[in-house]
Amino acid sequence: MQQIADWLGKLGLGQYAQRFAENDIDFSILADLNDQDLKALGVSSLGHRRQLLLAIAAPRTSHVRSFRNFQCRAVWSHSATNVFVY
Repeated sequence: MQQIADWLGKLGLGQYAQRFAENDIDFSILADLNDQDLKALGVSSLGHRRQLLLAIAAPRTSHVRSFRNFQCRAVWSHSATNVFVY
């Protein structure tokens, strides 16, 4: 749970660390949280909930970007008659 506390601290939302710990929220559960869940955890500020939801979504969008970059490299490599696997 310390990792979640550290993550919340980096977001400037460390005041919620105890609530996340009390509810056994770890990184395996974090990605499935929604606005209602955050309200139930006691995150009453809409701004804080939006900030958390954006931060939760960030790793997913970077995975999508990485996959798209991989696809672009594969297409470019293929068009050069060489296919490279990264």
